[in-house]
Amino acid sequence: MGGRVTRYLPLHLYFKMAQIHNSDLSKEIVQGARLQQNRDIIPNQLAEKVVPVMEVNPTLLKYCNIVSHASSVVTGNMIIYTTPTDKDFYLCGLDAAYNKNVTCDVASGLLTITITPKDGVAVYLNFPIFTLTAEKDGKTINFSRPILMKRGISFTFTGTFTAGNLYRGGTVWGYTIDSPNA
Repeated sequence: MGGRVTRYLPLHLYFKMAQIHNSDLSKEIVQGARLQQNRDIIPNQLAEKVVPVMEVNPTLLKYCNIVSHASSVVTGNMIIYTTPTDKDFYLCGLDAAYNKNVTCDVASGLLTITITPKDGVAVYLNFPIFTLTAEKDGKTINFSRPILMKRGISFTFTGTFTAGNLYRGGTVWGYTIDSPNA
């Protein structure tokens, strides 16, 4: 009975796995998997079924590279931040507060921060106030989806008065994208 003998080579000779040569990727794997270098084997190859994932949507998972703060105790509009004219700015959040004493004669109405999205009209963050009344208030807004802002616009915080003290402070944070089509 002459049977046919088939020899199979070891599996590792059929498939060659991709080597990891990127030290930043190796660091991310170690940190993400919480591997301990003195006890665990640090992977240096990608298996056939490992699928690398990278973020390609600029509106998701970006880190803030712009944090701008301004404060003022003088009359007039205060500029917290002006968006760039040559790149897109995404607003992630803002914080604003004011404190005025009883002798402050700012008119009753609203202290306002103006925000202008790219494809929309100006929106306002308002603080209602009364003249000759000691008041303070603050608000923080975080946007779960960052908002694309118009280029070259300023985040301004109003406040015109002639007597007394009015402190205003504001912070804007977000990120810029140099080439949105890349």
